[in-house]
Amino acid sequence: MRIGTGYDVHRLGDGEKLVIGGVLIPYDKGLIGHSDADVLLHAIMDALLGAAALGDIGKHFPDTDEKYRGISSVKLLETVGEMLAGSRFIIENIDATIIAQQPKMRPYIDTMRDNIAKALGIEVSQVNVKATTEEGLGFTGSGEGISSNAVCLLSSADELTDQSVTVATSDGDDSIRSCEGCSGCTYTKAPSEGKKDSKKDGKKNVKKDVKKEAKKDEKKDSKKDRKTKNKKK
Repeated sequence: MRIGTGYDVHRLGDGEKLVIGGVLIPYDKGLIGHSDADVLLHAIMDALLGAAALGDIGKHFPDTDEKYRGISSVKLLETVGEMLAGSRFIIENIDATIIAQQPKMRPYIDTMRDNIAKALGIEVSQVNVKATTEEGLGFTGSGEGISSNAVCLLSSADELTDQSVTVATSDGDDSIRSCEGCSGCTYTKAPSEGKKDSKKDGKKNVKKDVKKEAKKDEKKDSKKDRKTKNKKK
C-alpha cells in the first residue's frame, strides 16, 4: 500500500472561468492559471503521482509548455491514470477537500466525484470530495483564492499475489492458501482503453479462482462422504 498527499492553490480573478472538479461553476470570478486552474484535480493528481513516486504535475505538465495552456484538467487526470496503469498501480480510494469561502460547492460535489471516477476508470464510491470554509480567515477566507488538498491510497498489482486467500470449504472450515501458480495479478487495461478498472478485473479473476477451488473442495468432500457411506454398508 502507498499513501500520497497533494495540495494546490490558485488566485481568484475577474474575467476567468471557475472550474473545479471538472465542473464549470457560475461565479463572478474564476481561478487564474496556465491550464484551467482546477485546484481540486491538481491536488488529486499530485497525490496520485506522489503515492506512485512519479513526481508531480509540474514535472509532467509544466506551465512553461504552451500545449497545456487552457487545457482541461480532466484530460490531465486521465493521463495521470494512464501513467499509474503503466506502472501497475491500482487506486484504492481518494479523499479530497476544497477550501473556499465562496461559492458554495455542495450542489456540484456529486458531479465532481463522477468526473473524477470516470477520468480514472474507478467507482464513484472510491472518490470522496468535501468542501469547507476558513471562517473568513486567510487568503481563502478573504476571497483572494481557493485551495484544495487530497490524499489517496494505492496498491501495486505486483503485490497482489494472494498469499492468504480464504476459501470456505463444505465442512464450514476456512482454508488459507495462495492461488496456485500465482505470479501476481495482471494490470493491462489503462482507463482510456478498456474503461474498466483493472482492480475490478484482478478481483474478479481472484474470485473466479477461489470459487473454482471451493467447488473442487466440495466435490472432494462429497466423494469422501459417499465412500464412507459405502464402507459402512
